[in-house]
Amino acid sequence: MLRSLVGSEMCIRDSINAEYGDDLAVTAMLATIRSSLKPGVAIGVATGHRSLSTQVLVIGGGRMGGMRLEMLSHADRAEVAGFVDPSPEVRESVAAKFNVPTFESIDQAVSSRQPDAAWVCAPTPSHVGLIKAAAGAGMHVAVEKPVAASLLDIIDCYDTCDAADKKLFCSFQRRFDPSYLALADKVHGGTIGAPLVVHTVFRDSPCPPVEFLKLGGDPFHDLFVHDIDYVRFLLGPEDRAVEVLASGTSFIPELRAIGVMDTAVTRVKFESGAVYNGEFTRSSTYGYDQRCEVYGSSGSMARIDNPSKTECEVFDGRGAVRDQIVYSFLDRYPAAYKNEVEHFLDVIEDKAELRVNKTDATMATVLSEAALQSAKKDTVVKIRYPEGELPEFEAIEMVDGQPSLTRWSSSF
Repeated sequence: MLRSLVGSEMCIRDSINAEYGDDLAVTAMLATIRSSLKPGVAIGVATGHRSLSTQVLVIGGGRMGGMRLEMLSHADRAEVAGFVDPSPEVRESVAAKFNVPTFESIDQAVSSRQPDAAWVCAPTPSHVGLIKAAAGAGMHVAVEKPVAASLLDIIDCYDTCDAADKKLFCSFQRRFDPSYLALADKVHGGTIGAPLVVHTVFRDSPCPPVEFLKLGGDPFHDLFVHDIDYVRFLLGPEDRAVEVLASGTSFIPELRAIGVMDTAVTRVKFESGAVYNGEFTRSSTYGYDQRCEVYGSSGSMARIDNPSKTECEVFDGRGAVRDQIVYSFLDRYPAAYKNEVEHFLDVIEDKAELRVNKTDATMATVLSEAALQSAKKDTVVKIRYPEGELPEFEAIEMVDGQPSLTRWSSSF
């Protein structure tokens, strides 16, 4: 559906007519523009150089909401249709900083602005309702990971968007980062032979508030989920994970008291025989430490290291001294976040297929839950793939002092 067509066409008509002085030519040109537009893309002359744009509603504040507002404000093919958040203070702050209309609810925004797409940056427990409301109002949806807190809710969200003929994009930024993409290209191109061992390091900075961690910020669903999604992308969708072993502990007393882990290690085995191992912790004091190394069958290795704040190095009697690594994920992945916005717009305009699809989103969550259960139960969790059904977990557990094979559904 074309948005704001009448007022925008009048502006375009006046501009072209002033240049050519021919109303028939203006009418013909507008007809050509209309016929070339994708559904949901408007004729408009907003600010600056933009004339054709997708109207995107940003939902939820915080660091991710602010970053998405900034990215979309500078996107050539998009405009911020508005901002939604239940908090008056957050809405006031966003209106002052970004000069965009703000709304308390999606219904308010839709009645006023009629956006083409929504980017959901609100807390995870609200994702399901927001995704369904946005798709029901005719919007394509992008959402920060995870799509939802449970596997069945994730599937429900994708089914809802499919029924509305709308796209649902889940943000996993490593798939869009230039360095991670370059590493994947080397692996996919056979530069190091077949990948045998993948190792990642994820040491978070700054440590999130303890209250956030208490509400579900375990290292598996919040940290490991990013790296396992990238490892699946690296190895290819046909190489399925079959075995997960994880162990974790808590060094923050408030978390230890309620059984929430802040530090963990994992090992995942794939059908090809490739093994992935990763380490995760919350409180790096020296910066946001994100590394990945892949060893291949040719005896070669490819890796990604941490970018520094600057490329300046000093060599003196102390040895070699380089600048600090970047502080947080917002400093580490700006190019990836920009690429995600461009990819989402490409998907809306039917120029690209979703790089993160329903299977990717569900498997990242399945494997994160398998790792959490492995750490809690202190056992290896095997992943089974019944034909036409959701994956199942299988583990050896001690029952009445005896080892027992336990099988349970991953549809938590």
